[in-house]
Amino acid sequence: DPSSALPGAASIPPGSRVSGAGGVEARMVTQTLHLAVIPSLRLEAAKDTITRPERYRLMGADSQPTTYWLPNARLALVQWASERLTLRANLGRYGRLPSTIERYGNTGQLLGNPNLVPESGTNADVGANWTRKGERLRLSLDGALFSTWARDLIAFRQVGTYMRPGNVGRARILGAEASATIDWRRRFRFVGQTTLTDARDLEEVSGSYGKQLPHRPRLRAYARPELRNLALAGRWRWGLYADLDATSGNYLDSSNLVEVNPRVLFGAGGQVSAPHWGLRLVASAQNLANTPVVDFTGYPLPGRSVFLTLQWSTPDTNKEILE
Repeated sequence: DPSSALPGAASIPPGSRVSGAGGVEARMVTQTLHLAVIPSLRLEAAKDTITRPERYRLMGADSQPTTYWLPNARLALVQWASERLTLRANLGRYGRLPSTIERYGNTGQLLGNPNLVPESGTNADVGANWTRKGERLRLSLDGALFSTWARDLIAFRQVGTYMRPGNVGRARILGAEASATIDWRRRFRFVGQTTLTDARDLEEVSGSYGKQLPHRPRLRAYARPELRNLALAGRWRWGLYADLDATSGNYLDSSNLVEVNPRVLFGAGGQVSAPHWGLRLVASAQNLANTPVVDFTGYPLPGRSVFLTLQWSTPDTNKEILE
């Protein structure tokens, strides 16, 4: 039941939502084929009552309460092809309600859209994981292909200096992702991830048909080498890491006329821990080069940032500090 905490604001809330969800899932395993079949069904229900005071921009007259029923069904297959190789596949129908902030806004730069309808569609993915566990070297490789065919996709659009969500009649999203993790003697770890996405607007609008959906970059990549669990004085441990986060070019509008330049962000950090006490002190820095980053016009992200974290854990959980 969202309402405003601003002094002098109207006491009438912009709307309310009552919702609930439930689901069932089964798991059937055939040892002969080393195969698990996992069907699931989930039902989400919601009732929205939308009140639109005059102070909310771009909003018309009040609408009547609306009730939604969203059935989501999925079939998953998992096969253990060998001790090291696992294959997986998923196919499902999904639905997503607009969130309360998408529907009502935040009375600031984010405008609500009470006329939003639920997003729905079909998604599918196939993937594989290969893992080698040795005494000194551990290696894990993972890859997947995914696709989504959506109707009434909920996407944000720039309206002057404001952001406002809307429904895209039809959209198609195809992609591939890969990751690798290398551990050597529990002293060195490397993590690398990359995702390639081709998200297209298929709504019958001449200015945007076939164009890349805004705010969905084609390529994201992340890499992090790390020295960890190195001996210090006594039972103390220390470690260091560096990371790189790269994002390809992006668009702010559905016609692909306003482009965001590619960016590469660097970070680094270190930690000192006392596992026998369950203590760990972590210092980390992000965007070391202080690169200007803007995902939405008028919404710059933080530049160079430094964080300190002090963690304490009980003896039953502080073993994670060593792993």
